[in-house]
This record gives sequence, C-alpha cells and structure tokens, in this order.
Amino acid sequence: MWARLHKFLDRLESRIALFAIVQGLPVLSAGALSAWLASGVGWVSQFGMFGWWMAALVGALLSLCIAIGFTWLRNSWIKGNLLRKWGQDVDHINPMDPEFTRRRIKIGDLANPISKRISHKKFISCELMGPANIAFQVNNVVSRCNFNNCDIVVVRSDAPILNVLAFENAAMIDCDLWNCTIFIPQSMVSQFDAMNAKFVTLTGAAHIDGGPRER
Repeated sequence: MWARLHKFLDRLESRIALFAIVQGLPVLSAGALSAWLASGVGWVSQFGMFGWWMAALVGALLSLCIAIGFTWLRNSWIKGNLLRKWGQDVDHINPMDPEFTRRRIKIGDLANPISKRISHKKFISCELMGPANIAFQVNNVVSRCNFNNCDIVVVRSDAPILNVLAFENAAMIDCDLWNCTIFIPQSMVSQFDAMNAKFVTLTGAAHIDGGPRER
C-alpha cells in the first residue's frame, strides 16, 4: 500500500511539473484566471482594475499555497518512509554475545523470549531501536547516551513493572536509543538528567520538577 501511494504521489507530481512547463507560470496563470472570473462579479467590478488586480493576487496566492502544501505533504511522506526503512534496517546479531560495538540493534531481538530480560550486556556506540517498553532495574550503567522520541518514567525501585524488557547488569556507553518508553528507579535520575533526558513524570528532584517535591 505504501509503495502504491508513493508511486501515485510521484505520478501526480510529474503531472503538475508537466503542467507548469506547458503553462509557463502557473501561479500567474491562476491569478489571471481569478481576475477574469472576478470581472463578472458585480461587487468586484465596481472597484474596476483595482478589484480585478486584488482578485488576481488572491488567486495567485491560493495557487501558491496549494503547490506549497502538496510539496510539504510529499516531502513529509518521503521522510516518514525513510525513517521507517531506517528503523527497520538493523543488524543481525547473536543475542548471546556479551558485548556489542557500533551496531544497530532492535531491542526486542536481545531479550530472553521467556523471562523478557536482557542481562550482562555491554553496548558501546550502538543504536538501540524501539518501539519498546524497557526498564533499568538492577546494577545498570547508562552514560553519554541520547534518547530520541523516548519517554522517561521514574518509578519506585521495588515497583513490580510488567510488560517491559528489563535490563539487568547492563552498560550503555555513547549509545542512541530510539522510540522507547524507559522506566528507571529514582536512583538513576541523576544519570539521566546529566544526559538531558526528558522526564514525563515527577522525579523527586526540585531542579527538574520545577519546585519542592509535594508531600
């Protein structure tokens, strides 16, 4: 479906480009057409040439806005396709390896299929791709990482978090995480704050929450 829609947009753009070549200046043509149509409208005609000129400007502006809107829509579509493809192009890995360097990894490929845990792993300069719900629970180190489109949620250290992929005894250094909801204990707030992470819950730290913690 995506390929067909992309092909349709390409064809539509090529038709518009061909129309522009044939007409020369499509925006001015739209303005001229608007002026000609407006010449038959009484309340516009009463202003004479000025009224027709204003109608031409409005028509040209509308034509330009339509062209810009179509270009923006197509560019957004292409960008979205590129991001989806980029997120799907991940390295094939052995989830039993203890260390990964400069790899693009789908986080779900790392987890034990039964326990849903990712234990005793080290990641250096990797891209870790979601979407995924992950939790840092026991003895994890996260340093100099970037969190892209990630929600950071602070929870109690003893909170029974379900439906997550849990990292235990893991280290992430100079990594990029994409499209994840990340649950962390309060003890890791300072680590994440140092990496300019965006928290979606209160952290208990006044300088982050914007005031003293409520009791």
